[in-house]
Amino acid sequence: MAISSELRRSARYVGDGSQAAFPFGFKIFKSDEIKVFVADTTENERELTLSEFSVVLSPDQDNAPGGTVTLTRALPVGHVLVILSAVPALQPAVFTNRGGFYPETLNESLDRITIIAQQLKEMIERTLVVPVTMNKDPAQLLKEVLEVGETASAYVQEVRRLHREIVEMNANVEQHAETVANLKDSIEAAELNVTTLARQVNEYADELTL
Repeated sequence: MAISSELRRSARYVGDGSQAAFPFGFKIFKSDEIKVFVADTTENERELTLSEFSVVLSPDQDNAPGGTVTLTRALPVGHVLVILSAVPALQPAVFTNRGGFYPETLNESLDRITIIAQQLKEMIERTLVVPVTMNKDPAQLLKEVLEVGETASAYVQEVRRLHREIVEMNANVEQHAETVANLKDSIEAAELNVTTLARQVNEYADELTL
């Protein structure tokens, strides 16, 4: 049968803590021809083992392709699940000169080739691709990107350090400002006392003069 969709991956499912069954809509030939990936809330991704899920295929993969993956445990809240097509890059069909030539077998072989090409396309769409006219290969470009990332990270750490120093300086300034304010109050009180004493001295001086 014709394959009318280029889809080779499921939707991106986000766990709610209760859902365990997740459908996919691409044709495969056997239930073990998929891979299931789960990322936790910190984006750490891993491939699930066969013991962690089961697969039920649609009985008519030509007209209703796909099936359902059911986890042994519900997908945790915030975790992300994606199902990928994983049909082996093999050609099991054999055509002989005097053997039967069955259209169904030929169609399946052509479908398999198409599926493998689609799987490669899906993977390439997730890879780093350099512009056609760029004189660098992906490894060189990735190295530059990582170096820029490291430099940016270093700048961020430096900015955070400066921010902490500024916060500490502001705290010290506020503390010193409070000290200065207290000293000002003390000086004003001392000035008032000196003024009072001076007035009293003057009064005593007047009395002694008399």
